Amino acid sequence: MFRILFTLFFFIIADISFAITIIDNTVYKINGVQIFNFDKKYRYQLDDYFKTLKSHNVNAVFLRVFQNNSDRVHFNEVSNCDSGVYFKSEVTCTVFDLLDLIIPYAKKYDIKVFAWMATRSLSFLKEKYGYEVEIRDNKIQNGYGVNIFKKGSRDSLITLFKELASYDIDGILIQDDFILRMGEGISGLSSYRYSVDYGKLPSVDDYDWFKWKVKNLSDFLNELRYETRKVNPKIKFAVNIYYETPLDASKGLKWYSQTIERYKELGFSYFAVMGYHEQIMNELNLNFNESLEVLNKMLNNLLSSVSADNILMKIQVRKFNSDKSLINSKEVNSICTLIKNYKTGIVLVPFESLSDLNNTCF
Repeated sequence: MFRILFTLFFFIIADISFAITIIDNTVYKINGVQIFNFDKKYRYQLDDYFKTLKSHNVNAVFLRVFQNNSDRVHFNEVSNCDSGVYFKSEVTCTVFDLLDLIIPYAKKYDIKVFAWMATRSLSFLKEKYGYEVEIRDNKIQNGYGVNIFKKGSRDSLITLFKELASYDIDGILIQDDFILRMGEGISGLSSYRYSVDYGKLPSVDDYDWFKWKVKNLSDFLNELRYETRKVNPKIKFAVNIYYETPLDASKGLKWYSQTIERYKELGFSYFAVMGYHEQIMNELNLNFNESLEVLNKMLNNLLSSVSADNILMKIQVRKFNSDKSLINSKEVNSICTLIKNYKTGIVLVPFESLSDLNNTCF
C-alpha cells in the first residue's frame, strides 16, 4: 500500500513539474541597432543584411512593429492601413507580417529580435478610446496620448502584446510613449482613482500625485509583462528611459512619471536610456564636449544602482530630421569610446542603412 501511495505521489509531483513555466531572468550584453524603417533595397537581400550585421558584432535588432498615421512603411511597401501593426492581430490593421519575414534570418545568424512596440501614442487607440486630459498653458486640454485608464485601451494593449508573444521573439522594447506628462492624468477616471487612494483631487503641485502616476503606470506595464510572458516566458522587456531620469530622479518622476528605482524594483530586464547627444546639446545649450560630460554623469548615476548588462545606451548615428542625415563619425566614435569604458550595452539609433555600422562602437 505504501508503494502504491508513493508511486502515485511521484507521478503527481512529476506531472505538476511539467506544468511549471520557467522564466529566464538572465540578461546579456547587447550590441544592437534600432530599425525605424527598412529601406526597400534590403527587401530581397535580407540574408546578406543579417550576415553583415553579424560580421560587425551586432547581436540584437530592435524592429519597429507599429504603424502610426505619419510613419513610413517598411520597405516602402504599399499598405491599406492608415495605422496598425507589423504582426498578425485581431485588434487592428496588419500592415504586413514583418516579424514572420525577419525572424528566420535573424535566427540563422544568432541575432536576438526585440519587437519595438508603442503604447499610448498608437493612432488607432487614440482614435477609438480618446486622449487622456492634461493641464497645459493654464488650460484643460487633450494630453499626449490615449487614456491609459480606460479598460478598453488596456485590454487592447494586453491583447496586442500577447499577439506579439506568439512569435519567436526574444524581447519587447517599450516605446518612449509609456509616460504621463507633468500636467497629464486629470481625466474623470484618473482623478477619481487618485481621489479614492488619497482623498483629494490631483494637482500639478502635488508630489503624491506624481508618485501615484508612477505606480499606476508601472503596475500596468508589469501586468503587460505578466500576460505576455504567460504566452512566451523567454521574452525580456526593455523600457525606454528619458535622459533626464538618471540625471535627476525628481524630473523623471514629475515630467514623465518614470523612475529607475521603480522599474528596478519590478525587475525589468533592460533600461534603454535615450542618450541622444544632439538632443542633449540642443535642450541644455551645450557643446559636444559638455554633452559627453552629461553622458558620463548619466552612466555613473545609473551604475550606482543598475548592473552594466542591464543598461542599453542608445546613441544617435543620424539626426532625427526628415532626411535622417548622418552625424559626424568622430562624434559617434567618441561617444562609443566613453560608453565602452563602462561595459554597458550600446544601441545605434536610428539605424537606416548598413553603412551606419562604419564606426568603432562594436
